[in-house]
Amino acid sequence: MTDKAARILRAAGNRQGRGRLTKTSGTARTYAPRGVVIATAELGAMGKSAVARQLTVDVREPDLDLALLTDAQRDRTKYSYGMRGFIEWVAESYDTLKADCIREMDERRRNADRGQHGRLADAANALYVAFDVALTYATAIGAISEARANDLCAEFATILPDMTRRQQEKITSEDPATKFISSLVSLMMGRKVLIEGRKRPDLGGETRIGWWNGTEINLIPESAYNAVMQFLGRSGEHFAASISDLGRDLVIAGWAKVVEEDRNTIDRVDPAIGKRSPVYCLVAAKFVEHLSLIHI
Repeated sequence: MTDKAARILRAAGNRQGRGRLTKTSGTARTYAPRGVVIATAELGAMGKSAVARQLTVDVREPDLDLALLTDAQRDRTKYSYGMRGFIEWVAESYDTLKADCIREMDERRRNADRGQHGRLADAANALYVAFDVALTYATAIGAISEARANDLCAEFATILPDMTRRQQEKITSEDPATKFISSLVSLMMGRKVLIEGRKRPDLGGETRIGWWNGTEINLIPESAYNAVMQFLGRSGEHFAASISDLGRDLVIAGWAKVVEEDRNTIDRVDPAIGKRSPVYCLVAAKFVEHLSLIHI
């Protein structure tokens, strides 16, 4: 289910329609998503790619005004009429609205925060433009005054940067390399996995995932990857990277080093078996400097 939801969000974020065949096996027309997707979920972690294409709003019970919610539920039969009116309004001035939206999106892209993920900036800009169009419609039919629309637009403009900042933090936490390293640290602190060579007693019962040689932490890819997958699976979290992609992500993020450009592992002699085998060669100093959780 998580994979299906992530696929839908990526397709909507990329404005990419689903390819289909006709009954004669020809290529059918592809319909690209053109709206803003609003979805509800209990779990928000779907991998870095999907998280970068959405803006998550965490809603908890104290955030809800149950009296207003009850009123909104009572009026639910009116919403279809409101949507019909909006569609008709858009159809009447489609070309003008389209040009205005494109112009506003381009302007907001030029002024976007360069420190954010590019997909996140687009998601935030699309949401702002969509909100502005909705307010324009509400004003046009007399549902709200122009002054009220301006106030709502200004309020949303102050809220949106904080939303994108928090979403950027989620994107960073969903980065495969960051998530893998954080999970490994949690497993090490919980005495669930063992990296041989650390100066602490072996209490037994730990899964051996690698060894320490003084300057490097050599991780056995399959053992470390499976330990993290099981750890995240028990907590209901999703880990999108394959074992081969993870090696590349660790190198790109600066956690691991390589000696050959076309390989994400290094061959090292495993002291437990006396044979050379491929490992993720992690820079131990990065653990000490950034996490301060490994004590040698």
